[in-house]
Amino acid sequence: MTILPFAAALAMALGQNDVPQAEAPQPKPQELKAPEPVQGESHDVFSFGRVQASARIGFAGYSEDFESDAQFLFGVAARVDWPWMSRDVFGFDTDRIGLYADVSITRIERDLDFLEDKDGTVFLLGFGADVNLYEDETCIFRTQLGIQYGHFGGVDDTDNGVAGVAGIDFGLKVAEDMAIILNPQIVFGNAGDQVYLVSAGFQIRF
Repeated sequence: MTILPFAAALAMALGQNDVPQAEAPQPKPQELKAPEPVQGESHDVFSFGRVQASARIGFAGYSEDFESDAQFLFGVAARVDWPWMSRDVFGFDTDRIGLYADVSITRIERDLDFLEDKDGTVFLLGFGADVNLYEDETCIFRTQLGIQYGHFGGVDDTDNGVAGVAGIDFGLKVAEDMAIILNPQIVFGNAGDQVYLVSAGFQIRF
């Protein structure tokens, strides 16, 4: 009498062990995606939102062949930063390169008796690039390299035209966006003739 219940229990136990058990769900493998390419940061070509403008006075001197004394000069100038050239091309972390343009009016009075038209108004229009070599809270120092068109007012034995110009732009800051500027330049004309420009003025950054 005791065998049957034991046998039945054993059979039931064996039968349960034979039932296949459901496997635990395996995590679904995630698809690997290639990383998206990182786009390089692009900068504005020119920073017209930070234009620097100045009015200047000074003197224009002439090399020996001009036979003219130094003359009073008045001019205006403007400058913009060139972020694309500074950062994207040369890799600077600040806007160290800029473009400038200046307009100056002066005179020439040649001490040559054989000339009929010996004096006249000189109009100078310059354009070029500058590089910020040093700047802190009190001063700024830049070098300039460009071209300049000169018109000598019809004075005899002078040639109107374009010449190379090199200069230094030094500023003493009096406020965050204001500076006193000193700007000597040398204009290299034909046949070794040179014009020397020295101007000082007040610059404002808008």
